Parts: sequence; structure tokens; C-alpha cells
Amino acid sequence: MFDSPLMSSLGPRFWYQLSCFAYVVHFKSYSKAADCLHLSQSSLSRAIQSLEGQLKVLLLYRGGKRALCLTPQGDQLYAHGRELFKGLLRLEQCLEPSVKTKPYTLQLAVPDWVFSDYLFIPLRQFRKEHPGFSLGLHASTDLAVFESNTDPTIRLGTTSSPGLIQKPLLEFQLALYANAMYLKGRMLPERLGDLPEHACLGLKTDNPKLFEVMNWHQAHNPSADQKHYSSTALIRMAQMGFGMMSWFKGSPALESSGLMEIAEELSVTHAPRLSLYFECVPEQWACTEVQVLYQCLKKALQGYYAKPG
Repeated sequence: MFDSPLMSSLGPRFWYQLSCFAYVVHFKSYSKAADCLHLSQSSLSRAIQSLEGQLKVLLLYRGGKRALCLTPQGDQLYAHGRELFKGLLRLEQCLEPSVKTKPYTLQLAVPDWVFSDYLFIPLRQFRKEHPGFSLGLHASTDLAVFESNTDPTIRLGTTSSPGLIQKPLLEFQLALYANAMYLKGRMLPERLGDLPEHACLGLKTDNPKLFEVMNWHQAHNPSADQKHYSSTALIRMAQMGFGMMSWFKGSPALESSGLMEIAEELSVTHAPRLSLYFECVPEQWACTEVQVLYQCLKKALQGYYAKPG
């Protein structure tokens, strides 16, 4: 964008000239625009003529009954200019530090086990240490809720969300787990081609992307009778020796499960990664309370195996 010949040739007076043009069109009057900008009408007229010369287009029809009528090019420039100035106003609001404490609802776009294993203790501690911070929690599996959401959100995913301030809290590495009962008499998988020889237990979830990521090992075992379970049932099935599963490496849920990590090199090479993101709209990121919440969560999560962002 910044390499275009037009951008490099605009010069510092372009923004002054553009604002002059926008004021004249908004007020539909040279005199009213001049009064508002504290300029003479002749200065205002010269600024718009210079803008037309720089852009090499006619922006306004002049004279007769068509005074202050926009040309098609003028229409387009005014429309884009309005959006530009709206963006500058939003930027100004973002740069103004907020000192007001207001209630926030922290949206949790994460599976229940992520909240239980990783977020419950840090959020409880945050509420204890910051009693004046009015914070509510809302968890939902309805993706439409979060697509139209304007509250801070913690989201588990593999991709970024355009238009939002997005800060990674953790990056998860998936690993394969099984118990000694299942492994007895079996060769450990060393490559993807070995997975069809194993019973690959899968996670049941309504989120298609999460389903694909968590069950990556099943994708390489298409001929098997694949079964999927809730997070609790999946761990129980692996504990009973019915197969191996894919789960977050170092998860607190596995600490006393008796399951052991297997085929580490295979997981490191082929298992996808998941990230836990803290997201909010740019206007909220300027608020002190939101940044305090993010920093507290980030600091609390540094104790886990997953890499802090």
C-alpha cells in the first residue's frame, strides 16, 4: 500500500486539502466551512483546487445551478474521506487512557475443560485481588455470539481474528497419551504410517475446527472404527486401556491419570498447535482495566507447560 506512486506523491498538505474539501461538502457552503475552519473563502477554494490538481480529477461542479454539486470522483473521495476521518476519531478515543471503572463481561469461547484446567484458578485469583473490577463471565458454544461480541474474549483457536486486538496467552502442543495396559505387546508409533495399527480415541466436540485439530491422529487412521467421547470420558477410556488419545501436553487433568506420553517425536513433527487468545476491540484495549486483566492472566498462566505468548 505505501509503495504506490500516489501515496508517495501526496505530500504533507494533502490532509489539509482533504479536510477542506470534506468540510465544504458537509456544510454545502464555502462560507460555513470557512467559518468553521477559521479560513478565508479564497484560501478554502485554493486548497480544493490544489487537491484537484494533485489528484488530476474534477471534484466539484462549479457555477450556475450546479454549484457545489459533486462529480462522480468527488462522491467517491468524500465517501472514503468520511471513513478515514471516522477512523481517526476512533484512534483518538483509543489513545485517551480510560480512568473509569466499568463492568465487563469476559466471554469464554473455550471448551469447559480449558476453563477448568487453565482459567478457573487465575480468574478466581484475579477477582480476589481486584475486588473493584466489575467482571462477569459468559461461556457459550454458539460461535455467532462471539462473532458479534464487543466484550473481551478468551478464545481457543488456530488462527487470528481480523479487526481485533489479539494477544496470545498460551500456545498448546498436542501429544499422544496411553497407559501401560494398552501399550503391552504393541509397538510404539514412530511415523504416521504406524497409526492405523493403533486404536485412536477421539474427542467429541461441536466445533468443526477444534474437532479436526484434537483428532489429528484419527485422520491418519481412516479405516478404523473411530469413536469420539467427551473430554472426561475420553481420558477415562484411555485410562482403561481402550486406546491412545491426543491431548494438551502437560495438562493438569493428566497429572494423576496414569497415562504416559508416547511417540513424542511423532507429535512434535505432525500434531497441530492450538493457541489461547485474549481478544478485544481496539477501543477496549485503551482501557486500563482491560490491560490489567490481560497482564494478570498472562502472568498466572506462565506456570503451565504451554508456552506463554
